[in-house]
Amino acid sequence: MQPIEVLYLESRPGSGRSAARRLKATGFDVRATALESLFDEIQSHPPDLVICELETASGAETLGTVKSLAPRIPVLVVGDKKAMALSREAMELGVCRFLTKPVRTADLELAVHQALQQPGRRDLERLEFANRQLSALNHASNRFSPIAIFRPP
Repeated sequence: MQPIEVLYLESRPGSGRSAARRLKATGFDVRATALESLFDEIQSHPPDLVICELETASGAETLGTVKSLAPRIPVLVVGDKKAMALSREAMELGVCRFLTKPVRTADLELAVHQALQQPGRRDLERLEFANRQLSALNHASNRFSPIAIFRPP
């Protein structure tokens, strides 16, 4: 089984080294990159997950860029307490989870696994909802338009 590939988007060069080292120690394949290199990283070697380190100044813009470049790749956000103001916007943009620094390795590892399971759950929820809608339409259709049985004279 191949390791889970994580792309760690740093807010400042080198700021993700500690988290990347901790994730690598638990068995993940982690690459750190800056926002400027994100497009090339995703195009050349798409990760299983993106961890985005945020600061308040350009946080919403950064998240918008990440989600536009990788709409189907789950995204986790790591930020300080000041960046918590962006957590609502982050969730609206489709971010799986917002973690506040300092992040314990166990919490980060758990968040990664949960984020990777979410797309499957979302698809299942959508299918269940569509199934309920179709069942209701079928039931209504049967009530208002009974099938006429043709009987020859």
